[in-house]
Amino acid sequence: MTGAPRVMVIVAAREVTGPSKGIFQLMEAFKGSGISLSLYNFDVEGAPSGRFVDAAREAGTDLHMFRQKGKSYLSILRQARREALEKKFKIVQTHGYKPAMIGLYLKYACRLKWVCFMHGTTNESFRVRFYNLFDRVVQRFADRVVLMTASQRAKIIGGADEERVRVIHNAVDPDRPASFSPNGGDPAEKAGIPAAARILSVVGRLSPEKGVDEFLRAFASVSAGHPDVHAAIVGEGPERRNLEALARQLGLSERVHFTGYTPYSGDFISRSEMLIIPSRSEGIPNVALEALALGRPVVATRVGGVPEVIMDGLDGLLVPPEDPKALASAIDSLLKDRVLSARLAKAGRKRVREHFSPLKRAEAVHSLYKEVLCKC
Repeated sequence: MTGAPRVMVIVAAREVTGPSKGIFQLMEAFKGSGISLSLYNFDVEGAPSGRFVDAAREAGTDLHMFRQKGKSYLSILRQARREALEKKFKIVQTHGYKPAMIGLYLKYACRLKWVCFMHGTTNESFRVRFYNLFDRVVQRFADRVVLMTASQRAKIIGGADEERVRVIHNAVDPDRPASFSPNGGDPAEKAGIPAAARILSVVGRLSPEKGVDEFLRAFASVSAGHPDVHAAIVGEGPERRNLEALARQLGLSERVHFTGYTPYSGDFISRSEMLIIPSRSEGIPNVALEALALGRPVVATRVGGVPEVIMDGLDGLLVPPEDPKALASAIDSLLKDRVLSARLAKAGRKRVREHFSPLKRAEAVHSLYKEVLCKC
């Protein structure tokens, strides 16, 4: 890759999520290329810092923090403008609604080119829905918009404009697709799961659109025919209490284990029989790529960009959303047919290596940088 644009990358994150991993990955891919990426996040007064800052520093990123007091964004805009001018950035790249607001400002205040990344959204409150709407509107002013899936085009203004709005799929390093605990050990044992158990894992934020409640209903059926199978719900979020109550109501308290958040998703994925993605809506879930790269079959709902990753019957199984019966049937078929499970896992690992590599993603992003800088 040629050229050396200075890029200001802005994200609002406390924990290490799929978008965060993609940013770290992109910055790693650009090392030694001459492209200079500086990462900016928000230090909100009174709010916990979370895992993101430590992970960004461990990844060797050039990390900076905007200081935010209360709900006023004026100070943040001033800080961003000062950074943009002093460091002579040419491009601002944003991830999320708050960074998008800054991207819009810097485009006109500092004449930066703006590349707006739009990831999957959550739908857990009116405030979140309002922020998502804001993001979909202001992206119209970006020089380039990057979507994670083709299915997102229909959800944003001007999404059909294939010159301005591009689809660049997520990627994983096939040799290091997920993080593992440096301390080792069996994650199942730590979660109170019997050592001999076969594990089904659901990994992600516990919010309504993730459909974990539908998985629990499906698992109630599956567990009756497979007494050695347990479920690990790996993640944290606003739905946890409701999901725990549902598990108790379904009589699954001894078979379903809520592990909480972990930065080491690889521990559970690699220990699992399969990964389940029961979502009501999705972009392209990074965890699906991680599971495929680790040689674990995936059973997922046919929503959003999932079919752009999982090819039904070839490297995974797809079922309709909000259909616990179909989900249970797909899980049951893999639990009973180890040959099928192994075949899907092998094909999935091959597909990730061939189509979802970090190098291909970095080259696609770099081509956008060149386009916006050459644009008259």
